[in-house]
Amino acid sequence: MNMREAMRATLDLARERGYGDISFEEEGTDMSHLDSMYRRMENEDFSEGKLGRWLGYAQGVLVAHQCCTLEEMKELNKAFAG
Repeated sequence: MNMREAMRATLDLARERGYGDISFEEEGTDMSHLDSMYRRMENEDFSEGKLGRWLGYAQGVLVAHQCCTLEEMKELNKAFAG
């Protein structure tokens, strides 16, 4: 699975739905934090396991904040599974 591309697509979907316009008091759940995670994924050498955990974290945050559904995240991941 191309987890970097799945992360990019996940964040693009979040932006389309206005997630970046929401401000949160909790650290680690706002768009700037998710963007910084993506930049690190792109620029650092992470194991597949770590990439998967970070993708899962970002997608979990978006599902928890009702920006996306779990089913949408599953479908998005399937698109990058090849």
